[in-house]
Amino acid sequence: MKNLTGLRRVSVAATSLAAVAALALGSAFPAQAAGSDRGLFGTADATYDGTYRQSLGVLGLQAAGAKVPAAAIRWLTTQQCPDGSFVAYRADTSLPCPAADPDNFTGPDTNSTSLAAMALASVGQYKPATRAARWLMSQQNGDGGWGYISGAPSDANSTGLVLAALNESTDKGAAAEKRGLRYLRTLASDCATGAASLSYQTGQAPNPLASAQALLGLNTGLPIQESPSRYTKAQRCDERLDQRVAQYLANELKANGGILPSSLDATTKDYNTTAWAVIGLVGANWPKSTYSTTVKALQQSASTYVGTGTDTSPAAAGTLALVAEYTGIPAKNFGGVNLVSTLLRSMQS
Repeated sequence: MKNLTGLRRVSVAATSLAAVAALALGSAFPAQAAGSDRGLFGTADATYDGTYRQSLGVLGLQAAGAKVPAAAIRWLTTQQCPDGSFVAYRADTSLPCPAADPDNFTGPDTNSTSLAAMALASVGQYKPATRAARWLMSQQNGDGGWGYISGAPSDANSTGLVLAALNESTDKGAAAEKRGLRYLRTLASDCATGAASLSYQTGQAPNPLASAQALLGLNTGLPIQESPSRYTKAQRCDERLDQRVAQYLANELKANGGILPSSLDATTKDYNTTAWAVIGLVGANWPKSTYSTTVKALQQSASTYVGTGTDTSPAAAGTLALVAEYTGIPAKNFGGVNLVSTLLRSMQS
């Protein structure tokens, strides 16, 4: 396999289960005092997206070949809970991590933990990344999927992100991945058309974001090129589900002029889902012609999506940096926006 950007995926393939169990708990950095967000990307309230946006910022910088500031890594590492999980944001890391509360969507969550695991592994922080992967494996639901908050019902988005983080894990991780893939197959629909869309949860209508983030898990995590493969009409949906989901996303991008509409408001452009769709298509080894119009549209909308000044979105900048580097466009000039300097300028000092 060829890694398109040198971005390391979270992997404990070379680590035995005994070694994983023996990893010391605790961060390599001291606890972060209340009110101290030095190293955090962005100045907006981090209550709901601190870990998520920080992880995407780190991944984006790493993919772009830029030096990730030590303060940014330190902020992310000190956010980790003793059991290896991450919550959306810990204002005071000297306090215990909150318990999982699926009803109120608080406590350790799989989305923050998955992205943090990938981000930390990408900068060589393998011990905390492995602890995060170990926690993720412990949170798998009986149906094979993962929910957003620990104990919540499984969903496509969370399962896709977790599978991306667990890719090429230990034997135990491989077994968890297989169960996760089986769960995603239960959410697929429209397979007879040659494409397959995924719903967020069982019984719901399919949507592009669920399909795009699930595709990360159906592929091999963040984009890794393999020899091309295509399904045939004679094949069942579950045999080439990754390619069928990619076909669905390609169809949706073409039908909507390159930018997908929001699942909540069809009159609103959804740059986030669109960017994830491109990342998924690259990972599925689809030709550039499939998403070239979309990449141009994202370039034209980059300043709108990322924002400026105090309104800068580090998550958007990080996601677009991934899109840029995976599609051969310098992240320092993506539609006239320097995504690297945007991220670095947004970091709190």
